[in-house]
Amino acid sequence: MRSKLAAAATSLRIGEHPLPPFHWEIEFPEVFSRENAGFEGFVGNPPFQGGLKISEHMGMPYFKCLTEFYAPAAYTCDLCAYFLRRMFHLLRLRGCLGTLATKTVSQGETRAGGLEIVCQEGGVIFNATTRLQWPGTASVIASVVHVCRGSSVDQHILNRKHVRRISAYLFPTGPDSAPMPLTANPYFSAGCNVAGQGFVFDDADGKANPLAKMHEILEVSPQSEQRIFPYIGGSELNTSPTQAPSRFVINLSDSVTEDDVKQWPDLAELVRETVKPQRDALESNPNNTRLKRKWWAYHAHRPELSARLSSMTRTLVIARVSQSFAFVFVSAKQILSEKVVVITTESWGAFASLQCRVHEVWTRFLCATLKDDLQYTASDCYVTYPMPTDWERRRDLEAAGEGYHKFRAELMVHNAEGLTKTYNRFHDPLEQSSEILHLRELHAAMDRAVLEAYGWDDLAAAARCEFLLDYEEEGEEEVRSQGSAVSKRKKKKPWRYRWPDDFRDEVLARLLELNEQRHQEELLAGPQSDATKPEKKAKTKKSAQKETLF
Repeated sequence: MRSKLAAAATSLRIGEHPLPPFHWEIEFPEVFSRENAGFEGFVGNPPFQGGLKISEHMGMPYFKCLTEFYAPAAYTCDLCAYFLRRMFHLLRLRGCLGTLATKTVSQGETRAGGLEIVCQEGGVIFNATTRLQWPGTASVIASVVHVCRGSSVDQHILNRKHVRRISAYLFPTGPDSAPMPLTANPYFSAGCNVAGQGFVFDDADGKANPLAKMHEILEVSPQSEQRIFPYIGGSELNTSPTQAPSRFVINLSDSVTEDDVKQWPDLAELVRETVKPQRDALESNPNNTRLKRKWWAYHAHRPELSARLSSMTRTLVIARVSQSFAFVFVSAKQILSEKVVVITTESWGAFASLQCRVHEVWTRFLCATLKDDLQYTASDCYVTYPMPTDWERRRDLEAAGEGYHKFRAELMVHNAEGLTKTYNRFHDPLEQSSEILHLRELHAAMDRAVLEAYGWDDLAAAARCEFLLDYEEEGEEEVRSQGSAVSKRKKKKPWRYRWPDDFRDEVLARLLELNEQRHQEELLAGPQSDATKPEKKAKTKKSAQKETLF
């Protein structure tokens, strides 16, 4: 049997083409011909491969095969989830598996295509570690998951603590499947996907045009100013004290024909020289046909978002990837990049409802991470978020949100620090300056106002924050210089000033219940008749996610 298992491992090894076929039932008849067929256990260390890279490295036929055999896994589902599903299917009843996995195994489509299906098919997660620092030199954070098939388990251990259950989110409460999308929240969109640095003027980017080129064009043809806009992305949101753009971008996307762009000949010529050659070099496939044909247009210029912003002076945004969880109002008269999620509202009540810890708990439960940064995926955490009752009309929410936003803005300007540095101080247990203490007090007051808006007065009265570790890594980190270790330092502790776990779990449980209640109410109410609501509100969560990506 040992030689057969070695052959099985060889057949699954990534990078060998073609992959030799391996039939478990034929190779192990003694395992699958008996009553209660299958293996007693699996120990797994499968390959990690981001879902979007599987077809690139293994070929599109292999990727299609995976998605067909392991539906509904698709798109960004990591390769390790397919191995998890296969191991589970080969277990006998009451058999167990233990496997390493990428830390995203409990997040996004990797969870939906892996652990969620395993739990639906009778799997019970009885032991899990959400963060395992990989031993050795590789900078990898992994998860460890243990699953039993079709059997009750006496105890569940999550991150070395006994819990009542472990969900597919590797969380001690809540369902295994994703919450349902709701229709009531303000319109959202990802920012524009430019797809061509030749559109951009930026002295810090060698692939973009220098700012001097922009000034040269404006001096020769002042009318070009109509088509040059400030350009802001996640970096500016997080690092600039005022979220001021340092880049500008050419926008010819709403021109219908190639003749139309001739109204701005200098800009058209620059784009023709810098963008068109890259578009022409794209492989010929349906996804690239429009890009090659309309070489002067963005990959996604968000016409509906643009139309909505045209009547607004400001809009609410958050960086898609950031260390901090920070919403901020910015001018609506600029181009927002696809690194930004845009909420088309000017309401202080909306800001309070989204910046508060209630929404942060919801977001951290549902969203994926990139390294240790939070990825704000609106189709997961915003579309499903049940906003506080009457958030549009509550003056206490308006006052709390406005007071917090304005003080934070003044603090950032005074200290010449952006959102990231400000929130690093906010969550630092050694930071006791009067200004940060006041920001914490304003945040707590905003949280209480939101909890009261939900009608959760008991939670509002009991809400208290502590400096707690999100996780703890043991040992020391090597600091290397030119490949040689020159010193060692203790790893930075990931402190966060937050609610204790039991309080957080109670908030999350109520939000999950409220999501289901609101979803049922919307089903009974039927389709939305309000013309101000965007058409994407009626779409499925999957299609909404695609619109944020493309």
